[in-house]
Amino acid sequence: MNITICPYCKMRVIPKEDGTCPSCQSIIPADNDEAIPASNKLTGNSQASTHRSVKNKMSGLRCPDCKQPISDDDVICPHCGVNLEEPIELETPIIVASSPDRGVWLTIMLGLWFISNSVITIYYLITTLAGNQSISFLYSVWMILRGSVNVVSVVAIWKWKKWGVYGLLTTLVLGALIDLIVIGNPVIYIGSIIGVFVAAGILYLLLRRVWYQMD
Repeated sequence: MNITICPYCKMRVIPKEDGTCPSCQSIIPADNDEAIPASNKLTGNSQASTHRSVKNKMSGLRCPDCKQPISDDDVICPHCGVNLEEPIELETPIIVASSPDRGVWLTIMLGLWFISNSVITIYYLITTLAGNQSISFLYSVWMILRGSVNVVSVVAIWKWKKWGVYGLLTTLVLGALIDLIVIGNPVIYIGSIIGVFVAAGILYLLLRRVWYQMD
């Protein structure tokens, strides 16, 4: 025989009398398109299986389920039997969002606001029920309403609700305006306005890092 290049091991060889490669013991076909390993030097299904194994190695495709080599023509994986034409559902990891860390300062401020507004609400509620004439009835009702809204807003902030911030700032602004109208003292009004900005600044500093995690 003439010297030829074995398509399986890529060596320049002179095929043996039985047509096998002396280097890798694979059968060199007459058309020299592909080689058949000598261990499968049979006919029929064994040769077809060997052709497929060679083709699988050349294609580089692998079954997405068992990761074994497959060919372009496979519909069913010859190794695990999975249907290669059906879409494979990948397991998506379930990510459980953890609650933001409140930290020491936010915990202290929310605790102080909760206690102070609770005390104010209870105080004006008692004085109103007792019929204290030294305090305007409408002003007492407003302070009870204001304190109650603030308590609810603080609890909402504790549970990471953004509307709690809006509720707290709204009562502070309305409180400053009502203080000006009812009391009429500009000093108290200015103090209330300063209190609004201070509260807004504290909320901004304490919540800016977790604002995007709040509902």
